[in-house]
Amino acid sequence: MFNLKRWKMFLLPVLLVFVLGLALAGCGGEEAVDEEPVDEEPVDEEPVDEESGEDVEVITLDFASPFPEPHHQHVNVIEPWIEAIEEASNGRVEINFYPGGTLSESTAVVDDVATGAVDIGFTMLGYTPGRFPLTDMTRFPAHFQSMEEVTRTLNILLAENADFQEEWTGYKVFALYGLPEGNAYTNNAPIQGIADFDGRDLRVSGELEEDTIAALGGMGSLIPMPEVYDALERGVVDGLLTDNAAIDTYKLYEVLEYATSGMSMFYATKAIFMNEDTWNSLPADIQAIFDERSGLDLALKGSEIYAEAELRGIQKMEENGIEVYEWTEQDAADLLEVANPVVEGFLDQLEAGGLPAWDVYEHLLEARDSLR
Repeated sequence: MFNLKRWKMFLLPVLLVFVLGLALAGCGGEEAVDEEPVDEEPVDEEPVDEESGEDVEVITLDFASPFPEPHHQHVNVIEPWIEAIEEASNGRVEINFYPGGTLSESTAVVDDVATGAVDIGFTMLGYTPGRFPLTDMTRFPAHFQSMEEVTRTLNILLAENADFQEEWTGYKVFALYGLPEGNAYTNNAPIQGIADFDGRDLRVSGELEEDTIAALGGMGSLIPMPEVYDALERGVVDGLLTDNAAIDTYKLYEVLEYATSGMSMFYATKAIFMNEDTWNSLPADIQAIFDERSGLDLALKGSEIYAEAELRGIQKMEENGIEVYEWTEQDAADLLEVANPVVEGFLDQLEAGGLPAWDVYEHLLEARDSLR
């Protein structure tokens, strides 16, 4: 017989469990579920032409320098220049910078840019003797009073002298500028007059200094700056011809004892330049972006940063007890007397090779004197 009381007693707990389950499920469905945020990969967007709205091609250029990555010219001149060009192009130009000789070594930069193996180069022209003989006239001893004078003179010739311009055929020059005056720095014994060059083996950075040292009775060795510290430390050379800025940049104050000041043995030059075919392949508006940020202003910036580095070099020499000899007017006159035949021989040799060297030299002196 059906027992209602017993059935209710059985059914009631089952219903309670069922209802409770529904209630819990309902509450769970109403709760907000915290989801971990998903990091989306950034999408590289191609630059877009503002007028047509179409994607435009990114121009990628390689830029080589043989100098160490933290070099003051990289940090204060070249890297800001690259950033300014890339920004002004709205992403249409991308310049990959390779310092420290990672893409092209010191003696190869000029050739690598000429052949198009590298798009843009920065180097000291003395690393490739004979390639820019008219530009090398800034290396004539006792011819200039400051690196700014050198920089402005070079840029006058670059703008006005067709023969000087022809020397740079195959390149688009962005900056051409002078470095601080060249002096002598030695170990073992100081150079306190031209007689002290006799028998000394000094590192030089160009052919003209090599010839001048030979005329003074010494010997010049062409050694790239990154290798000079080791050469001095091991006694491979007795010293070097360079400028005060390099003393700080390459920590040469650690391996030198003596220095001169005011010698003006030479003024080295550096340049930033592009392969001419690469330049001609650029759209006109991109060329304008480069031109607006290059030329004399960029060159003067390079010299300005060198002036700051020169002061640091002088300070380092003082701190490290390097004895400095001040070159006198008589020393300068003695040097010029020995150097003049070297200069004349250099010009005659260029003339024999078909270059109008004497005409360019006269224009150089005229441009220099106009600045005084």
